[in-house]
Amino acid sequence: MNRRPSGRKIYAALILVFLILGVCGIFTYAHSLNFFRTENSGASGNVTADEGNPSYQLLVDGESLSLEGLFNSREVLFGRWDNGVPGEDRVNIEIVPQEKRLIIKKNDSTISLQFLNALVRREGNGIALQHSGSARAVFVISAPEVNRADPYSIEVATTGASKERACFVLHLERQGGSTLIKGLEEFGEKKRADEYLILVNKENLLDRNFVPGDLTVLPNNPKLYQRAREIKVRKGIIDDLILMFQQAKKEGVSGFFVVSAYRSYDYQSGLFQRKVRQLGNREKASQVVAMPGTSEHQTGLALDISAVGKGLVESFAETPQGRWLNRNSWKYGFILRYPKEKNHITNIIYEPWHYRYVGYPHSKIIFRRGLCLEEYLSNMQKYGYYAVASGSFTYLVLLDHEDGGIYLLKAGKGAA
Repeated sequence: MNRRPSGRKIYAALILVFLILGVCGIFTYAHSLNFFRTENSGASGNVTADEGNPSYQLLVDGESLSLEGLFNSREVLFGRWDNGVPGEDRVNIEIVPQEKRLIIKKNDSTISLQFLNALVRREGNGIALQHSGSARAVFVISAPEVNRADPYSIEVATTGASKERACFVLHLERQGGSTLIKGLEEFGEKKRADEYLILVNKENLLDRNFVPGDLTVLPNNPKLYQRAREIKVRKGIIDDLILMFQQAKKEGVSGFFVVSAYRSYDYQSGLFQRKVRQLGNREKASQVVAMPGTSEHQTGLALDISAVGKGLVESFAETPQGRWLNRNSWKYGFILRYPKEKNHITNIIYEPWHYRYVGYPHSKIIFRRGLCLEEYLSNMQKYGYYAVASGSFTYLVLLDHEDGGIYLLKAGKGAA
C-alpha cells in the first residue's frame, strides 16, 4: 500500500528548492558585477581587470610598456631606460608637436609613432593625447628584432647588427576622458609610390635632354575646360585631371582655361631669356620664370590653369575657379606648388595658377599639413614616413633607406 507524503515533507522540499534557486540567482548577479572576475581572465594574460578589454603592450627588451597607460599619462617614459651608464641603453625620446610624432630611440632601434586626428604633448615624465572621438596611432618600428608575440603584444629587441621594420596602426577612441585602444592592424604589401614625386628646383636640375617617355596630348574637352593650343602632359595624370574638372562642373564651377603644361628645356630657355631682358636681372627673372633645367613644366606633371579671359595673374586665386582648385585639387593628386607663405623655401613667387601632380595620398598629406613639396620630401628623409587617414583606410608613405625609394602601404578593410 502506497503512502502519500506528509504535508510537512512537501513544505520542506519546496523550501529547499527555493533556497537553491536563490543561491544560483545571487551567484549569477554577483558574476555580472565582476565579483568573480580576475585580472588574468584572458587567455594570454592581456585583459584588463575593469572592463575585460585586451591590454595592448610593447615589450621592449622584455620590459612591458602598456600602450593605453602610455596614451593616458600613466606610464613613465622620460628617464625610463636611461640608466646613466655610458655606452649602455643609449636613449633619446623626442616629441614633435607640429608633426604629431613621438620618437623613441634606444640602442640600435627606433620606435616612432605619428598620431592622426590627435595632438601629443609631454606631461610630467609621460605623454598626453588630446583628441575627441576617434583617432589613430601609426607605429613604424625599426629594430634588430621586431615580433608580434600575440594579437596584443609587440616585442622589440633594441640591440643587434641586423635591422627589421614593422608597421602597425592602432585605432583609438576617447571615452570618459580616457583614450582606449579599439584595435590593432598591420599594413598590407608595399608598392612603389614615387613615380610622380620628382623634385625640380634650382638645386635639383633636369638635364637638357630630359623628355618624359609617356607624353601625350591633353584631349580637347571644351565642356570641361579650354586650352590655349595643343598641350602635352604625362599620360598617367590625364584621368585624374579629367575627374577633377568633371567634379568642379558638378559643383557648378566651370570656365577653366589650361594655359600650358609640358615645356621643353629649349622652350623654357627662350622664356627665361626674354624675362631677363625685360627685368634686366637674372636673379629677379628666376623668381618669376624658372631657369632652364629648373622648370617643373619639363616633367610633364605641372599645369598652369586659369579662368577664361583671366590670364596668369595673382587675382586668379579669388575667382571661383581658383578657390575651387585650392580647396579640392588635392583629392585628385594635385597640389598648389608655389604657395604664398612658402616662397622663402621654393624661391618662386606666389603662383595660384601653377598646379603640380604628385599623386594621392601624397597630395592629401601635403595639403593637410600645409607643406610644400620641398618640405614634404625633406621631412620624409628626416622621419622616414608620413601617415594619413582616409575614411576607414590608413595610408603609410614609407621611405626605404636601402634603395632610397618611397613606398605606399595601406591598412583597413579590403586593403591590399
